[in-house]
Amino acid sequence: MAKKTRKEKAAEQAIQQEVVSTIIPKPSSDSSRSVRRLHLIFLFILALVFYGNTLNNDFALDDSLAILGNSFTTQGFAGIDDIWTHDMFVGAHGQEFELTGGRYRPLSFTILAVEYEFFGDYVDERGIKSHMAFVGHLTNVLLFAFSGIMIYLLLLKIFRNFNEWLPLIAATLFVIHPIHTEVVANIKSMDEILSLLFLMISIYFMLDKGQKPMIFSAFFYLLSLLSKENTFTALAIIPVLYVFFRKEELKSGIMKTGALLGVAIVYLTLREIYSGGFFGGHAAKQLMDNPFLGMGMDVKLPTLFVIAGKYLTLSVFPYPLSYDYSYDALGWRTWGDIYAILSFAVIAAALGFASKVFWAKYKEEEITQPNIISVIAFGILFYAIAYSIVSNFVFNIGTYMGERFLYMASLGFCIAVAGLIIKLLKIDTSSPFQFNVKWALPMLVLIPIAGYATINRNVEWKDNYSLYMADREVVPNSARARLFLGIELLNQHYVDKDFEKLEMSIEEITKSTNIYPEFYHAHYNLGLAYQAKQDHENALKCFNRVLEIQPYHINTHYYLGMSLGHGFNKPLQAIEYMEKGIKYGYAGLDRYVNLGVAYGMTANFTKALECFNKAKIEDPSNAQVYVNMGITYSQMGDKQKAKEAMQKAKQLDSSLAMSGNLPSSSLLFVSSSLLYSFTIFTPNLSFASPLLYMIYLFVSVVD
Repeated sequence: MAKKTRKEKAAEQAIQQEVVSTIIPKPSSDSSRSVRRLHLIFLFILALVFYGNTLNNDFALDDSLAILGNSFTTQGFAGIDDIWTHDMFVGAHGQEFELTGGRYRPLSFTILAVEYEFFGDYVDERGIKSHMAFVGHLTNVLLFAFSGIMIYLLLLKIFRNFNEWLPLIAATLFVIHPIHTEVVANIKSMDEILSLLFLMISIYFMLDKGQKPMIFSAFFYLLSLLSKENTFTALAIIPVLYVFFRKEELKSGIMKTGALLGVAIVYLTLREIYSGGFFGGHAAKQLMDNPFLGMGMDVKLPTLFVIAGKYLTLSVFPYPLSYDYSYDALGWRTWGDIYAILSFAVIAAALGFASKVFWAKYKEEEITQPNIISVIAFGILFYAIAYSIVSNFVFNIGTYMGERFLYMASLGFCIAVAGLIIKLLKIDTSSPFQFNVKWALPMLVLIPIAGYATINRNVEWKDNYSLYMADREVVPNSARARLFLGIELLNQHYVDKDFEKLEMSIEEITKSTNIYPEFYHAHYNLGLAYQAKQDHENALKCFNRVLEIQPYHINTHYYLGMSLGHGFNKPLQAIEYMEKGIKYGYAGLDRYVNLGVAYGMTANFTKALECFNKAKIEDPSNAQVYVNMGITYSQMGDKQKAKEAMQKAKQLDSSLAMSGNLPSSSLLFVSSSLLYSFTIFTPNLSFASPLLYMIYLFVSVVD
């Protein structure tokens, strides 16, 4: 057989393209445009109905890490430069945190910073930035609603030889799937929504011909990666898409994928510079942040397949849901575990089927019309490729699993299920769209069921307390879930002095330490809980346990010193540990004040004054600092400076109705001791200030 020339091949390909184009339904009619417009409105309203009740929610879970507790975000516009030049955890912890993988997501955090700039100053009576929470939730809901629209539009373009039924069913399944509650209800997870939304826009432009659409495609792909790195897997998904549905443009598709690879390299370069690379700069040395630490492949592989099976189970039946699946929620598995075997069998069968269909399509000599089997196979491969980056099979992501990690992959699941529904119900996808109750029946059944599950789950995401209480029995063996609930109960005790919550806090955190005895965060917070109970003996045991595991835990040194001083009246030892805490970076106004008073108790007034001066630098408008300085100057015999400091305190706080004279030396020592007793155990100095002022005034009057 004679070899075809390049011109003959080109002519043959043109004929094939013409044949394919004749089978594509024309969407240009008014009726078709009207149908699609109704579908877009339906998807948008559906998303609002499913997630509208999140607008009543406050902050929860990672919102503290990303917003309230992130020094970059809370600077508003001023923090944007730091956001683009640092790992996200630097803003939360002040240093690169030991979490495998790195977190460089500047675009999503920039949006959070902008929201904080305009809405972050509004504080309600509970100290909750309610306006910021409302805006954050509203942003997520609207972005998710637009995602539903974009999925529909993109699938119309991908499945161009099918009518609107396939894109409509797939997009509807995506919008109503309860597995997405974590992403939409958690403000921080806007990064997931943005990343997939920008990816879909990128592919939408890529499927058009010409240089200008490709420029738009590259731009939106960069935005996608800058939101979150998960869409790196699109570089493998896009060629698969072209093989199944654009075989005649495969060469062009591969070239376009190469252009996006160049965009990905730009992103990876930025990540390498500012966040330590795609694989992160640190390998965590604790099971909580490195769950496969020390695990052999004979255990790791079956465990990974059980996790993959758990994801599939939640995809099919998303109940019950949990915000946490870390150690030891799922346990370690072996090949003797039936769940590991079943998961492996199901995954192998699905991938085997999809790969066979893909290979047949790739090897076919003549371009044929894609059928519904191709759609199902594409959905499976989409799911598998998108899941790979968060599966721990490729590299360690620092945790077992999380429902948010399934966000992108779930689109592949919805495509595959939509194809399966069309095949089982024998829905006509070749004729112009017509509504049929029989064909719509699966959606009419699933929408109210999914709506009930989603709306109720949104309520559980109301705030930390609601979420942690709801999920503690879903994952009873999760050390982190127990710890987070204990911390929340402890924080509530600090506010309302409810000692029942304090006891519950101790109980929950103790369970956390029992699940994982090396969990130093749990021991540390248990120490704080015992301090709140005035049980300094147990607090000391907890803090010493922390230092056995993590000798440089900066907070522990400081609070251990507080227990030594307040609980055991050992100011010299207290000073030693508090100095270490400040040296390691746990500084601040109340730290310097407490340390200064501790020095005052030991009659080391020079060091006390040095601490108070540092406190003054931290907050020059704090009246209590000047009160302490005045007492210290008086002890040192400098009456003039003591008087000046007291006058400055009164200027800053007119409620200080101080007499003109300072207390006598003996009473000053008593007042200094009392000041230490009240401040040494008070995490928030301003809470203790009224008591401190009253003590000073009492001593002044007696004098």
